Parts: sequence; structure tokens; C-alpha cells
Amino acid sequence: MMDLLLRRRLMMANSVEPWVPTGDISEYVSSGLTFHVDGIESAEGTITDRVSGNTFKKSTPASIAYQNNGIVFSGGCLFWTSASLSNSSSQTVEVCFSPSVVQACCVFASGTNGANTYYPCVIFTNDGEQITFLARKGSAYNPGLVANGKYTISMNTARGISNGVAMATNGTNYYANVGYTMIGARRYSNAYSAKFSGTVYSIRVYSRQLTQAEMLHNQKVDNVRFNLVGLTI
Repeated sequence: MMDLLLRRRLMMANSVEPWVPTGDISEYVSSGLTFHVDGIESAEGTITDRVSGNTFKKSTPASIAYQNNGIVFSGGCLFWTSASLSNSSSQTVEVCFSPSVVQACCVFASGTNGANTYYPCVIFTNDGEQITFLARKGSAYNPGLVANGKYTISMNTARGISNGVAMATNGTNYYANVGYTMIGARRYSNAYSAKFSGTVYSIRVYSRQLTQAEMLHNQKVDNVRFNLVGLTI
């Protein structure tokens, strides 16, 4: 009997409680974070990259609003002209968003045109499928988007995860061709195109490839912070 009680006590002493996120912004993976826009941290009219301190401009102020902890796009876009994010095949891009319609659009992009370079670019298209693209010459994934769904998608050239589930891959890639760092559209032939309709809650770019465990960690934080749906982890 004593042996049984002792074993139980040892098991309890050696057990580790599973980590439960509170949704605080400090819980995201910080190593390698080079860009971070967060809806809760963004006051209306002041949308800032928390890493560089750069503040975004609005192409059409009336078409961009702030509500329910997110940045709502209905024909406008955000951009900063001073710099583009660095090019690297090791980057990871994470976007927490809700599309009001699933259509050809660009949620986030940074960089200029280049046939053999990498840019942190996320493009959603419905050319027969709903597909997420990470950068020209990067990896392409199919997250199976639906209108008004709420998602966190994490991508690099090694893996792609949507709401805790690995995404199927697709071999097509597109040019970013934006010139600026932009949210809600891309810039092509001196005009804004591929505009996104919906809400963006968070965008994070890392200078390295996050592991699967790190992606799932961040998605758990998003799940609490922004109340994702369909998250299975």
C-alpha cells in the first residue's frame, strides 16, 4: 500500500502541467521576430510595426476601420514606403485574419519584383482553389478558406499550418511586385491591386524558419487573443 502511495506521489511530483496561454502579447515566440502588427495594440488611425516603430499610411482612410480587435479592410490598404523587409528563404510569415469573401487578393506583401528572390508575401487566390502563397520562389499551400472564417496561417518553405492543421501544398508561385511593405493589397504598375476584404488581426514575420512546435505555440496564443474558430490544438 505504501509503495502504491509513494508511486502516486512521485508521479504527481514529476508531472508537468500543460502550458495554457493567457493571450498576452508577450507569449509569442520572440526569437527572430522582425515584423509584428497586432490588432489589439493598434489604436484606430495608428497602425504600427511593433519591431521597427514604422507607422503605416492609409491609401483610402474611409475604407479602413478598427473594430473587434482587428483592422477591417473594405477597398483600402496600408503601406509604408521607407523600407521593405529583407529577403531570405529562411523567413516565416504568420497571419491571423478573417476574409469576408474568398477571392484573388493580397493580404500582406513586402519587396520588389525578382525572379529568383524571396519576399515575405502572402497572396490568397481562388483560381479553382483557395491557395496561400509564401513569396516568389517560396512554398505554396492550400488552407481551404471559407468566407468569414477566422484563421491563423503560419508558413515557411519547410511547412505550412492553418489553425493547427498542416496544409496541403501547391506548386504555383507568384511575384510580390509591391515595392512597399503593404497590408490589404499589392502595388502593381503604380496602382493598388488584388485588394483584400475582411479583417486582419495580426501579422508576424520571422527571420528564421519556425519549427512546427513554435508555429503551434503562436497559434495557441492567437486562439485565445483573437478567438479563432476551428483550432484543433
